[in-house]
Formats: sequence, structure tokens, C-alpha cells
Amino acid sequence: MIYFGVLAVVLGYLLGSIPSAYLIGRFWGKIDLRQEGASHVSATAVYRKVGRVAFLVVLIMDVAKGVLAVYLATLLTDSSAVLIAAAYAAVIGHCWSVFLRFRGGLGAVVTYGVLGTLAFWESLAGLAVAIVLLFTTRKSSLSGYVLLIVTSLMLLIEKRGLIIALFPLGLILIQLLKRFHTRKTSPTSEYKNELFDDLKRLR
Repeated sequence: MIYFGVLAVVLGYLLGSIPSAYLIGRFWGKIDLRQEGASHVSATAVYRKVGRVAFLVVLIMDVAKGVLAVYLATLLTDSSAVLIAAAYAAVIGHCWSVFLRFRGGLGAVVTYGVLGTLAFWESLAGLAVAIVLLFTTRKSSLSGYVLLIVTSLMLLIEKRGLIIALFPLGLILIQLLKRFHTRKTSPTSEYKNELFDDLKRLR
């Protein structure tokens, strides 16, 4: 059981580490996102440097990484703790990819993949609230945090168990840690620009 649990977490990290944005930027846009602009290796960076279609491909790939990480974990174990650990590992892998010398994106998209797989209906409720907030404030990062908080509250109300209910809040902590780490290591890369602002300037 311990072996399968460890395997699930390792697979989750490796799946999350697949650098979707970097690969699409490299082979589609013929650019190295690590050397472009603010050096973000993310779906947002692909949108800005390559275009909408490439951006959508990266979104699909990033969501798929999260879904697959959790799905494979369910095949290896029925432990809720291991499933959550594998989900966290996928997001951490995306943010600090072993294939990019522990660089990566902020993890928002892969977060939606793992969240939707473990708490689909609850995350839909959170998404509804987040969309309203997004078009009200035009702050995608804030809306993302609200989605996770609402999902956590829904899980608490449904009494799904404390470990599951707190899972979305852990995802917030990972994103905040990534922002903090990026600002410390790359002062010029502060994730200041919101994707919503870019979408208003469609190519």
C-alpha cells in the first residue's frame, strides 16, 4: 500500500512537470518562453507570445495533467490522503517542473484539473461565483482564489470530510508560495498582468 501511494505521488509530480507551455512555445511558436518577456512558462505566456489557438491547446494539456494525475492515483489506491497528495504533487510539478530546472507557471489551470476531478459539482458552484467576480473585478487571480474558497465551503457543508474540505485551501497556499518564490528569485517577473486584460486585446 505504501509503495502504491508513493508511486501515485511520484507519477502526479511527473505528470504535472510536463512543460506544456514550454513545449507548445518551442515547437509551435519557435520560441523559448524562459527567454521571452517576463520569463513565465505558462498558458498566459503562450497566449501573449504565440496566440489563441496555441493557448487553448496548452489549457487542455494542463487540465489533462491534473485529471490524469488524480485518475491514475485512484487506480493505485483508495486512500483520500494519497489522492490529495497526488493532486498537490501535480500542481507542484507544474509550478516547479523537474524538466525546466524547477521553473514553471503559477499552476492555476492544472489546479482546476485536479479540483474538478476530486470535487466536480462543488467546484462548479465555486466556478459560478468566480465567473461573476471575474467580470465584476476583472481580476483572474482573485477570482481563482474565490473559486477555491467556495469549493472548500461547499465540501464542508456536504460533510465530505475535513481532509477533502481543506484540500482547495492547500491549492491556494501553493499558488501563493509560487508567487512569493517568483518575486524573490525574479524581481522582474511578478505576475502583475491579468489574463483577463490580455483577452480584451484579442489577436
